[in-house]
Amino acid sequence: MRLIPLAAAVLLLGGCATKGDMRNLRNEMYWMRQHQDSVLMEIQRQNRLLLDSIRTTMALTVDVRGTTANQLRQFEQNVSQLGQLVGQVMGTLNRIEQRIAALEQRSISSAPAQGGAASGGLSAEEYYATGVQKMNEGSYSTARLAFEQLLAEHPDHERAPDAQFQIGESYFRDGAYDEAYEALERVASEWPDAARAPAALFRAGAIAEERRDFSRARRYYERIGQDYPDSEEARQAASRLRAIRNR
Repeated sequence: MRLIPLAAAVLLLGGCATKGDMRNLRNEMYWMRQHQDSVLMEIQRQNRLLLDSIRTTMALTVDVRGTTANQLRQFEQNVSQLGQLVGQVMGTLNRIEQRIAALEQRSISSAPAQGGAASGGLSAEEYYATGVQKMNEGSYSTARLAFEQLLAEHPDHERAPDAQFQIGESYFRDGAYDEAYEALERVASEWPDAARAPAALFRAGAIAEERRDFSRARRYYERIGQDYPDSEEARQAASRLRAIRNR
């Protein structure tokens, strides 16, 4: 592009340029300008396209970042609200459980007195019936409370060894095996002449056998044979001893 104006200047200075030369030179310069304008316009168009692309990319990046940030904030709010809701539900459940336990205890200890009841409480039969009912309902701790109240208020009643036996059974169903053994042994130690005494020892042996504590089971079965040789439990204990002899 710089050569044509230079050639024109040389021709003019040399004074040897003809009209045809000048016309040709003007034509060349015209087409050169056209080409130059076309190239500049294309460059400008490409620049505009590039700038638009950059702006679009930047806008998209900002939008994506903003959307992601909003989504994260919303997620954090949802998690926070969920945690609060769980806390409220757990608090409500705890309060309901406390109220149920209070009502169950009140139904045992605050029921109206009836014939044969001790001062301010229930009769031994009523305590025992309540305890059996709660055992059947699966409320073992509440059942145990009823049986313990029977023993506390009617220690000499004929239902006392039965109540102690049921206390051992309630511990077993709660999975408190050591307490179950202790409660069942107490039947034989405190009411040795009661019909429940050999039954309590046999139940303790059966629990030990079920848990594969065969040495403990043998001790209970052997004790039955020694202390209650004429009982039906002694016959059953002898059969169990033969079954677990090599275990």
